Amino acid sequence: MRASFLLLCVAAAAVVQAACVSETVDVANAAELEKALDAAHPGTTILLGDGTYDGTFYVKSSGEEDCPITLVSKNYGKALFKPQPGNAAIKLSGVSYVIVKDVVTSGGSYGILINDCENIIVWDVTVTSTQEYGILVSGSKDTMVRLCNFSDIGSGTLMAGYAVSIGKTASRNVTVLSCKFSDYLYNNAILLDASAKGCSVEDCVFKGIGCSYNSWIHVVGSNNMVSGNSFTVREVGKLTSGISSVGENNYFKLNNFDLGKGDFYAIDDDGTDDHACASNNVKGGKGLTDGTIDKYC
Repeated sequence: MRASFLLLCVAAAAVVQAACVSETVDVANAAELEKALDAAHPGTTILLGDGTYDGTFYVKSSGEEDCPITLVSKNYGKALFKPQPGNAAIKLSGVSYVIVKDVVTSGGSYGILINDCENIIVWDVTVTSTQEYGILVSGSKDTMVRLCNFSDIGSGTLMAGYAVSIGKTASRNVTVLSCKFSDYLYNNAILLDASAKGCSVEDCVFKGIGCSYNSWIHVVGSNNMVSGNSFTVREVGKLTSGISSVGENNYFKLNNFDLGKGDFYAIDDDGTDDHACASNNVKGGKGLTDGTIDKYC
C-alpha cells in the first residue's frame, strides 16, 4: 500500500512539474525589458509596448516545447530595436524554445544573432539598415525564420551583406519560410554556408533594386533544399545567377525565375550531385542551368 502511495505521489509531482506556468509581462522601455529577460521562465510572454528599445538585448533562458518564452510587440511593428554600431539588436545563445515576433530591428551591425540554439522561431520580424548581417544562425538546429522582411543589409566595412546567413558552425534543419528580400542587399540574400545541412528556403520572394549581390542564394553546404520561391530581376546589377551552388546533393525545385534581360542562368551549379529540377519555371535570361537538369524532381 505504501509503495502504491509513493508511486502516486511521484506521478502527481511529475504532472505538476510538467504544467506550463504562463505569465505575461508588459514592458515599455529598455530597462524594463532587460529586467523581464533576466526573470523569464518557460511560459513567459514579454509584451513590448510601442517605442524604441536602444541597445543589445540578451535572451538568457530557455522555454519548453509546449511552454516557450515569447518576445512579441503589443502592436505589430511598433516595437523598434536600435543597437549601437558593431552590435546586434537581439542575441540568443545556448537557449531553446524561444519565439521573437512582430518587431523591427534597425541599425547596428546585426539584427538577430542565434548561436548554439535549438527550436527558435523568428516570426514576422522586419530587419533593415543593418551593416553586416540581418539574421545570423550559427551552430543551431530546428530553427525557423518565417514571414520576415529584409532590406538595406550589408553596407558596413565587412561587406558581409547576408540578409540571412546559416552555418558558420554546424547548423541543421533551419528553415527560411515565406520571407521577402527587397532593396539594397549588398551580398547574397541568403547564404547556406559549408556547415549548413538539411536546411531549406521555401516560398520566399526575392525582388529588389540597388542590390550588389552575385546571386540571391549561395549554397555551400549539403543536403539542403530551395523550393517554391519567386525570383524577379528588377535591375541586373552584378547578378550572375539566381542561385549559385558549390555544395553537394542540394535540391532546387518548383522555383519561379523571371530573369528579364539578364545574361545568366537561373541556377549556376558547380556543386556535386546537385539537382536542378525540371519543375523550376524560368523566363528570360539564359534558361535554367549550366549543369544537368534533373527531369525527375
